[in-house]
Amino acid sequence: MRLIFTAGIVLVLLLASCNRFVKKPKEAAPTDTVHVKTADELLAEEKARQDSIEQARYEQMQLTPFGDLRFGMNKEATVSANEKRQKLGKYSYNISYSFTPDDQLYKVRMVSDEVKAIRYDPDLKANYQNLLKIISNKYGEPATRNEYPSIFDVQDVKKYSMNTWNEGRKQIQLSLVENNINSYVVLCEISDQNMSSEEQERLKNEKNRDVIEASEKF
Repeated sequence: MRLIFTAGIVLVLLLASCNRFVKKPKEAAPTDTVHVKTADELLAEEKARQDSIEQARYEQMQLTPFGDLRFGMNKEATVSANEKRQKLGKYSYNISYSFTPDDQLYKVRMVSDEVKAIRYDPDLKANYQNLLKIISNKYGEPATRNEYPSIFDVQDVKKYSMNTWNEGRKQIQLSLVENNINSYVVLCEISDQNMSSEEQERLKNEKNRDVIEASEKF
C-alpha cells in the first residue's frame, strides 16, 4: 500500500513537471486593417509633391539674381561667384553690383557696350532685343512693354524704361540710358524688391536728414 501511494506521488510530480514545458497555444493577434490607396489618392499625393517641388524652385529663383549669385551675399562672395564681363546671346555685358550698408547684395546691373548716336537704331536696338529675347525665354512676356523709342525720347528722360518682369521679390527691368549726348547703353537691373525699397527709403532719409530733424522740432 505504501508503495502504491509513493508511486502515485511520483506520477503526480512528473505530470506537473511536464505541464511546465508544454507551450500554450498563442492567442491569435488581431488582424490590422490595411488601407489600400485609391488611384485618386495616389494622384493627389503626387500632385502635392510636385507642387511642393515647384514652390521650392520658385522661392529659390526669387533669391537668385543671376548665375551663382544670391541676394544677401557679401561683396567678397559676390565678386568671387561671378565674372565682371560676360557674353549673353550675341553680345557682351559689363556687370556691377549694389550692396546695403551692412554689405548685402540687393541689385545686379548688366550694361551693354556704349553705342554712338549715329548707331542708335541698328546697334542699340539689336542689343536691347538680344536681352529681351533671353529674359522672355525664361519668364515669358514682361508685365510692362514699351515700343522702341526715338533717340529724342531717351534724351528727354535720360533713362527710358522698356520692360519689367516681377517674380515675387525678384524684379528685372530693361532700360535704354543716355550716358552723355553722344553715347547710349542698354541697362538690365535685377533687384530684390524688398531690399531695394528699404535701401531707397534709407537713402531718401539720409538725403533729407536735415529736413527730417528740423521737422521734429515742430
